[in-house]
Amino acid sequence: LKEEMGIEAKLDHKTHFIYNTAFDNGLTEHEFDHIFYGYTSDTPEINTTEVAGYKWLTPASILEEIKADPKKFTSWFKIAMEKLF
Repeated sequence: LKEEMGIEAKLDHKTHFIYNTAFDNGLTEHEFDHIFYGYTSDTPEINTTEVAGYKWLTPASILEEIKADPKKFTSWFKIAMEKLF
C-alpha cells in the first residue's frame, strides 16, 4: 500500500482465498490471496512504475461495473469484491 499508492493505514486481515485462472495465452495464475481492510484520509501518491492509475468508487459502484463489464477486472479482484460485499 505504501510502496504502490503512498498511503499508510492500519490494516486488518479480513479473509483469504485461493484462485486459479487460465489465460488465452496459455499462462495461468494460481494464488493464495489475503484481503486486508483499512481506512485512511491520505491522498494517493502513486508510484508510476507500479501503478497505471486509480479511481475512488463506492463498493456498490464497483459491483455495478463488474456486472456491466466483467472483462475489465482481474479474476482476483472480482473474487475479493464478492467476498467483501
